[in-house]
Amino acid sequence: MLSKNKFYKFLFNYQSLHYEEFSEKDPRFTLKKRYVDYALKNRYRFYITLKYALKHFSSYTLKVLDLGTYPGTMLRILKEFLLDYKIDLYGAGLRITPDFVKMMKDRTNATIMAVNLDPKNEQLKNKNYPNQIPLEDKSMDFIFALEIIEHLTSPIHMLCEAGRVLKKGGKILITTPNVTRIGSVFKLLIGKSNLDRLMPIDYYDESDEWRPHFREFSMEELVSLLSKVDFEVVDKAFFNCTERYFDIKTMKRRLIDLCKSPFYCIPHFRDTILVVAKKI
Repeated sequence: MLSKNKFYKFLFNYQSLHYEEFSEKDPRFTLKKRYVDYALKNRYRFYITLKYALKHFSSYTLKVLDLGTYPGTMLRILKEFLLDYKIDLYGAGLRITPDFVKMMKDRTNATIMAVNLDPKNEQLKNKNYPNQIPLEDKSMDFIFALEIIEHLTSPIHMLCEAGRVLKKGGKILITTPNVTRIGSVFKLLIGKSNLDRLMPIDYYDESDEWRPHFREFSMEELVSLLSKVDFEVVDKAFFNCTERYFDIKTMKRRLIDLCKSPFYCIPHFRDTILVVAKKI
């Protein structure tokens, strides 16, 4: 069983790449002993992801693909934390520079590929990236797709590509924000939009390879979407991604969090969805 304390200690001593770092003077964070990086800020999400992945790894020798791989944190965790496993690592997505490819190769021996997983997105059509993942059919054992599906105008393409490169019985683990989270309900109750994290109206910036959220999903929607592309959901969970653990919180923020906390006993009010699906 994965020990949370052991994993958190690993992340506290984790040597981040500059791609993963926030500024040392970032005013959002309270931690003084070291600056907060992407791995530490998202430590609970990575813990839950790894906990569920280990339940579904088929052996100690695996070929693993990370979709939407930038800034490389998931691949580095797999390489540096799972020392008992022999894992061949691959990553695909946007924001892939030669320096990033080289650094990931040096640190994890991962093969990193620039791929447009959302070819129907008009703003990405001029990038001249391949739309297919340059891997052979039925070559991967496990795929991570963490916090990426909400950024896609057409997630079917990514899921079909995942199905193509997975071996029969191979699995994909997806995490994504939960559209039914209690925070969204609160916004509607006070007259605010619950779509504030989605792509702004008429947003257009070809130079920006970080995409805003295009849409968010409920658990039911995500399970239905996976069933349409020959995946069978074998595990699922709601969890709260405690990304504000190190944040400086105003009194208003503390009161909002306190009001939300009783609702978390109802799973579909939690912040994040996790699904593990098997290729059939």
